[in-house]
Amino acid sequence: KKHMPRVNFSKGMTNLTMITADEEAGMALTLLIIAQTKKGQIIFEKRKPSNSSDTTEQRNDNTDPDQVVINTDTEEESTDSIDTENTLENFIQVFEILLAFHAWYKSEKPIRWNQYTSKASLLQSIRILLKRVKTILPRLDGNGWKIQKFHELIHIPFDVENFGSPKNFDTGIMENRLIHVGKKNSKTTQKRGSKIFTRQLGERIYQQQCFQKAKRCILPGDLSDDSSIESNQSNVSNITKENFLPKSTFFIKKKHDYIIKLLHNGYNQIIWKTKTQAIVSDSVRMKLSQFMKKKSLVELYIHTEIKHKGITYRAHPNYRSGGKWYDWCMVRYDLSEDDNNRNEENLRLSITTAYPVGHYPAKLLGFFMFNNEIHCIIHCCESKKTSVKDSCLTECWDMEYELSKRKNTTGQPKDCYARLRICAMECIEDRIFVIEESPGVHYLKGNKSSKVVLVKKRSMWAPYFTDTL
Repeated sequence: KKHMPRVNFSKGMTNLTMITADEEAGMALTLLIIAQTKKGQIIFEKRKPSNSSDTTEQRNDNTDPDQVVINTDTEEESTDSIDTENTLENFIQVFEILLAFHAWYKSEKPIRWNQYTSKASLLQSIRILLKRVKTILPRLDGNGWKIQKFHELIHIPFDVENFGSPKNFDTGIMENRLIHVGKKNSKTTQKRGSKIFTRQLGERIYQQQCFQKAKRCILPGDLSDDSSIESNQSNVSNITKENFLPKSTFFIKKKHDYIIKLLHNGYNQIIWKTKTQAIVSDSVRMKLSQFMKKKSLVELYIHTEIKHKGITYRAHPNYRSGGKWYDWCMVRYDLSEDDNNRNEENLRLSITTAYPVGHYPAKLLGFFMFNNEIHCIIHCCESKKTSVKDSCLTECWDMEYELSKRKNTTGQPKDCYARLRICAMECIEDRIFVIEESPGVHYLKGNKSSKVVLVKKRSMWAPYFTDTL
């Protein structure tokens, strides 16, 4: 025991004190996604805090000067009643408005600014944000929300009026450069009083700026060594390959990952060509076997990775023997008469989606070549039947399952089988971020949930906070 090295178990863990603002936004998004799932709702109900007397007194205190500052607005804001109970809907609402606000002031798009309408709209949105944070997420430590940073957010409309987009007066970039410019150069100085330290640090920073300027003038493109030159040349070669090809062109690896063979007795055999542990789901086996029988194929070479427009799509059942990796994408189908009728029905029932009609979320399960074209096997989502469980930043979909066609003589309910499809790669529109309640590829539905949560693109978040973008 004396020679046993001391292990620091705190590494790789966080106490929520040394995290960045972007990590906090990611944590808020994680909580928002968890709140959309059944397991997350059960956890929330178990951990639901009870309203204490202190909290009630703080909310009912009409003499709070900060509350007066927040509520001093138009009549529409004063009549806006907010439920202060700790319900799941309120927490989802406050997380969404915080994420939409974060996406708004981080957006690089120019603000469509009107001195009268835009300024009032932005001020209204910020005051609603502050009011909901204060009522739904009470802060009981210290002075609560009576802090300077909290109420300085009201000054943002006046700063936008004077300086333009928040990216123009955001100090986050300068704080990020402080480590590279200030702290690293301070290590080479002599700590012999404030005057010597300040003088030497200024000299180091001046020398660093001179070297960087000379480097940019002499070596354009920041080509300082041979490695950077080689990497730059490789980037140029990649650009010339992809830019002069059609946009619908996909790049697939020459080496396939596994082969599926159709035997004489009707069974299939999987032969892996990589060191990955051989794991292929039964539903994928059956779908590929049906396709091979229909097309009179004996062998089919399956790939698990493809690249399109610089984006890599993976569909691996056991990526590097570490587990499943199935990317999600938006698949576009040609609109039929049924789709047009469904679109009219959705408009009547107020069922909306972030993508146009005919686009469905789909999980990629594999790629293969057939007739000199790349095809993919997918597990798609069915058409939306309701938007009740949707929120501003997320959408709830159900994956496709079909009832068994076999006759059931036992009287038990029929099993639901996963309905897989095979389509051309040209149907893929974009990669998306989807969270599954029951991850993986399931041959039978059973008790597993078919619900998935689609997170909208971050570029769509900002307009939910204000209409100035």
